[in-house]
Amino acid sequence: MHVKVHIGGTLSDDGYAGGNTAHTGQLFFAEKAVLAAAEVEPYSTSTTTRTTLDEDTIYPGNGPQGGLLYLQCPKGHIAKGVRAHLTLGVDPDADKTGEG
Repeated sequence: MHVKVHIGGTLSDDGYAGGNTAHTGQLFFAEKAVLAAAEVEPYSTSTTTRTTLDEDTIYPGNGPQGGLLYLQCPKGHIAKGVRAHLTLGVDPDADKTGEG
């Protein structure tokens, strides 16, 4: 899941404009959650080649510090939805606008 934090802009009916991008990053899902979701529509019919965490060149392999989300499902039934909690610290004075 890609994450981008914007600071100081304006939200209108046309979208978000102005301000600066203080953070751009990614969050990751544990393999167990990905495999469980793959059993549920619409993911069960996906033909997209998947990249595992072990194959991912971005994931640093350090659990929650590296953006790994642990998901909670109602009684283990992922088809009923999931919930995840994460505290993401962002420097509001950082300006990553224009970075790739």
